[in-house]
Amino acid sequence: LKKNNIKTNKCAVCDETRRLEYHHIINIQHSHILSKEDDINDHKNIIPLCIYHHDDAKNINLNSYYKKNGFEGIKNILIIFLFSKHWDCF
Repeated sequence: LKKNNIKTNKCAVCDETRRLEYHHIINIQHSHILSKEDDINDHKNIIPLCIYHHDDAKNINLNSYYKKNGFEGIKNILIIFLFSKHWDCF
């Protein structure tokens, strides 16, 4: 993540710096939906979150978004969902 200039020292949502976890936006269990060009551990699919936002993010399924758009913009969509908690949009 660091080599792709992804800040790993704070939550991408609230800037919390303690108890960070790394979240796969497309869950590892759903890796079969990825195109052949994409990797489940790609920096575009991993985001640092505090434990509170990580717990919320586990309930957000962006598979439909990925199928339409790939990883393009997926982090921003996740962050918007975490701010709004309107998770049933996709």
